[in-house]
Amino acid sequence: MGTTATPQGSSGPAPVRIAVVGGGVSGLTAAFRLCRLAEATGRAIDLRVYEASDRVVGALSSRRDGDCLFEHGADMMLTELPAAVSLAEELGIEDLILPTREAKRGSFIARGSKLVRVPDGLNLMVPSRLAPFATSPLLSLPGKLRVAMDLVLPRKSGEDEESLGAFVRRRLGREALERLAQPMVGGIYGADPEKLSLAATMPRFLDLERDHRSLVLGMARAATKTAVGDATGPRYSLFVSFRDGTATLTDALAAALPESTVRTGVAVEKIERSGEGWSVSVAGDAARGADGEPSPESHPADAVCVALPAPAAARVLADACPDAAAELGGIEYAPVATVNLLFGREQIGHPLDAFGFVVPAIERRSLMACSFSSVKFDGRAGAGAVLLRAFVGGALNREAAGWDEDRLVASILGDLGDLVGVRGAPAHVEPT
Repeated sequence: MGTTATPQGSSGPAPVRIAVVGGGVSGLTAAFRLCRLAEATGRAIDLRVYEASDRVVGALSSRRDGDCLFEHGADMMLTELPAAVSLAEELGIEDLILPTREAKRGSFIARGSKLVRVPDGLNLMVPSRLAPFATSPLLSLPGKLRVAMDLVLPRKSGEDEESLGAFVRRRLGREALERLAQPMVGGIYGADPEKLSLAATMPRFLDLERDHRSLVLGMARAATKTAVGDATGPRYSLFVSFRDGTATLTDALAAALPESTVRTGVAVEKIERSGEGWSVSVAGDAARGADGEPSPESHPADAVCVALPAPAAARVLADACPDAAAELGGIEYAPVATVNLLFGREQIGHPLDAFGFVVPAIERRSLMACSFSSVKFDGRAGAGAVLLRAFVGGALNREAAGWDEDRLVASILGDLGDLVGVRGAPAHVEPT
């Protein structure tokens, strides 16, 4: 058990018993913060982190095989949201942060059988520079004119919450939603924009309308302010990862915790009220009967932090907090299948002069996005090799995420053949 102990012989209060359920990045970060808080306040804690799998992974999992690095979860961090980078600095692993290859910065959006480069100055779906946007073939002339109407449209009146889809249609039009916002947002959340809260997911655009009325004007002013700001530029690129993958962060968090704090192979079955505290029932390596089979065991806790995906959190909280469990159980998750594919450079006809591409749902392809992993970051593939990371499924194509591997890979290769000129079979395929 990991413990920040009361000094021997001290008459201070007993350690606070805290259980953290879930050993992914959220649970480990919570445990790390609790330890720091205990150190700062001098209050002893008796801390346990329970993780059902055999190692701490959560949404971050990386595997190196020779010259190749295969990401099985998120493969980068956004520096505009600085929490992850700040945490890395606090952990002392900032020297392992890996920036993107800025010479290749950019992305494409599929239109028909072609990849169209996202015009300079386009931020998700809002242009900050009109000339590149006006000459781009991403939207039709009527679609561009509808976006331009944002320059004269009034602010929204009232405080009613609005979905991202409704917001984009109102400000920029249907074509901008289908051709720009939906694929861009789909590449981030894998979600249906009609069900995404604008305030929760893209509050920056809400602020632009409130502060500038016009999104286009607001974005242009923000771009001008950035251009004349700090001449030294940002310390990190917009997207960063780690030399050995994003799992570097969870590994560092686990290593920073007191010894034996994290208990892997231990699944929490349920959490119940017990007097003024809690009872945490576990099964797994820490709770085995004489026959070696898992046997539920209860651990007392004064406080519990649940850091699980919503459906799993709903199950363990069903008895203790039925109302919260019902709310959690109603949260929809969009299934996404991710496949790493390794090719020789000569097998791909496209110049791969960007970080990847997204595919609008109206294109009716299996692929929703593809990242050029070995172009985006150094150290992802050996010389003469290309590592691609394909994404299939999402809220608008749920069935595809459940296809068997043969059908999934065949469908991906068909789309990659059309869009980037892939020829022949990959040297390695690794679904995640």
